[in-house]
Amino acid sequence: MKSLDTTILALALCVLDVAAVPTAERINVLKARDDARLPCGPHIPSWPLSPFNWNAAKVDENLKIWRQGGKDTEGTVWTPLTKTANQQFTSQMGVQMLNTAAWNCSIETPCDADIINCQRVGLYTVPLSNSGFKRSKWGYFALNALVNLNARFSNVYQSLQDAEADLANLQLDLGSKFGKKKSDSLDIQEALSGLSSVFGVVGGFLGPAAPLVGGIGGTLGAVGGGIGFASGSSPIANPAEYGKFIADFSSWLRTQIDHTAGDLFKGAKVGGYTIEDALAGGAWVSRDTTPQASTSTNLKLELMSRGINALWKKSKIFVTYVDLKDDMTGTRCKADRSGPQITKFCDDGGVYYLYRFDERGYHKGALDKPWGMNDLESVGLDPAWVTESSARSYRASKNGYDFDQKTGAQAILAAAGKSGIAQFNNKAGRLPGTWTIPVCDMGTYAKWNQDYLTDTNQPNIDDDKYTSPLPCICGPGGSRTAAFAKAAQMDGFDTLLDWCYAQTRSVEWPQGVEKIEYGFGSVKRP
Repeated sequence: MKSLDTTILALALCVLDVAAVPTAERINVLKARDDARLPCGPHIPSWPLSPFNWNAAKVDENLKIWRQGGKDTEGTVWTPLTKTANQQFTSQMGVQMLNTAAWNCSIETPCDADIINCQRVGLYTVPLSNSGFKRSKWGYFALNALVNLNARFSNVYQSLQDAEADLANLQLDLGSKFGKKKSDSLDIQEALSGLSSVFGVVGGFLGPAAPLVGGIGGTLGAVGGGIGFASGSSPIANPAEYGKFIADFSSWLRTQIDHTAGDLFKGAKVGGYTIEDALAGGAWVSRDTTPQASTSTNLKLELMSRGINALWKKSKIFVTYVDLKDDMTGTRCKADRSGPQITKFCDDGGVYYLYRFDERGYHKGALDKPWGMNDLESVGLDPAWVTESSARSYRASKNGYDFDQKTGAQAILAAAGKSGIAQFNNKAGRLPGTWTIPVCDMGTYAKWNQDYLTDTNQPNIDDDKYTSPLPCICGPGGSRTAAFAKAAQMDGFDTLLDWCYAQTRSVEWPQGVEKIEYGFGSVKRP
């Protein structure tokens, strides 16, 4: 025990030698000592826990000095942490800043916020005693940030457990509600594409000070790398097993979160990031107020959406976009009635709608609702979210249809930076990559939209003419039509080719375009 105390003392020892520094610096050091005698706490302007005060106190710089050794901006000289101490980051903070060996951070035993008193946080020249105390403002901020990050890890860990239990109890058979037929399979890799970045959002790891909090980058990397855990190359044979898979995945993910949190708080690198990266800019200095129930709900919405999306992408389900040359407030889109209003999404100067082509025999069919769309509300989803998320996915991917892990991460982080985390965190179920239903940018061909089938608008089927329009020109000059046809399960679909021949007879073709390629045939300008 004596050896351990001696080791702790040697690791933590730091010296403040005012007489040894030049006069100008000595004045600053003495001023810092005088400041330490002043009142502190939330009622003092420079003390409230905020990113602004964090940066003013130069916490990022001082944390690195504390670990590597040197003089911090408050005039305190720290000896470098030894190799052993570097593996005990939070416990060393407790020893040197709180004068206790009992302070540590982990999911199982979160670090205690109650003992962080601004009057008693700072340098103890002789650790674990009451001698040589000098108050530290940056230390006060750093300790509080560690508490908040710890709370977020613990919150998400418990939320994953709750979401797992909810999905297990739900026992939802996705195939019977949202597939063309109950036996439809779904591709797990499709369902989980980009999930690592989404987890960073709905888990609340995107902080206010930066678009990506460093430490969670390591967590996202761990999650993304672990998706192969159950995805493989073969789809799940029975969608009824999706809930069980998600429960297993959630259990695995909780383990990853536990390990990641443990490694970060010990001072180790996770995915190339350190605890200092995680705390950078004061991202966690403010109290974490995200409700645990909200996190659990968001995770469940994301996982449910992705399963249904994977099923729908096996059918002729798609989104159309028409350019309305709209203003910033979407005036024309709000007034547009060319498609099913329940799925309408206004953005990019135009309007988006969601459809499924209902085949009724050779050259027979019409635009209708996706499978089970009326049941989306029963699992907490909104049909318009499908359109919104698919639109964002389309705009984010390079060619409109390849939405992989890297694309998902970039799109989510860009959107978070654009709209602000508070607003973005409420978008579970409609984030970029949650839904990736293929989009046809039809330009200005608004008449190729229509409402869903009802008892009063059933078309008269005629083999010689198209009875319900299909998207026939996608992307600039029709350049994405073949890619759209393939993504929308229409590659080799003769009805598309024949109907588009008829539909394009009476529209103005893109300038300079002589034919539209569909991947299995083409239609020439009339």
